[in-house]
Amino acid sequence: MKQGNIKRMGTSDLCKMHQLSEHFMMNSPNKAKYINEIIDLMALKYYLNGLAGNVYLTNQKLKEIHRDLHYVEFSLQKCFGFPEDINYHRFWEWQKCCCPIFDNMDLWGLDQSIHSNLCPIHGDKIND
Repeated sequence: MKQGNIKRMGTSDLCKMHQLSEHFMMNSPNKAKYINEIIDLMALKYYLNGLAGNVYLTNQKLKEIHRDLHYVEFSLQKCFGFPEDINYHRFWEWQKCCCPIFDNMDLWGLDQSIHSNLCPIHGDKIND
């Protein structure tokens, strides 16, 4: 990731990401091996999520960004030593997703999710 992209983030955001990384890495066998990659992936996730907030994106481009966010989530799971499992991606927190928040929070980690037909990412009734 280019340094310029990281500079767009606030200092407090980077501190929060670093603290979160440290929390998960405390008992991880991958401790020192992946810490820099995790910080870079979290910065990329933050950047992509911000990019998804662009009002001029087509629905197709928005879906591509969210596909990339899933890839970043899988990479983070791998670095943390967790199984790569899409059921632990918190997609409803991503920009432009209008799927039900509380319903999906209740189902988080299960092999179920609830999508809105009006969601520009997950819905099937949106035209570009």
